[in-house]
Amino acid sequence: MHTKKWRPEPTKKNGAKPKSLTIRKKLKEFKMITVIGKHEVKDAKTWKVGFDADETNRAKAGVKTNGVYSSIENPNMITIIMDFPSKEVLDGMMSNPDMQKTMAEAGVIGKPEFHVFTKI
Repeated sequence: MHTKKWRPEPTKKNGAKPKSLTIRKKLKEFKMITVIGKHEVKDAKTWKVGFDADETNRAKAGVKTNGVYSSIENPNMITIIMDFPSKEVLDGMMSNPDMQKTMAEAGVIGKPEFHVFTKI
């Protein structure tokens, strides 16, 4: 009688099971966009507290923050690099009155400037 040799179930380092092949294929087909946003703020430290507090909302929308930077010449000039699921998600977030209120409360001055890229 031949019995199958027991092998441990593959898991990630954090103990989670790997995504199914179907999900991995769909994720591969799904292209995120990379957005570089730039805006001036009243005070970078105060703004960063407000930005960090809104992480949950960005995560719910599928947005990943890759980096937050301040200019050497003007520490209140902020540049953010993020990945968005689509341009529509970016446009929707930026036109949302709640987002505009959050940005104003965090001290954003003027209209943010965005550059949108896709990976080639």
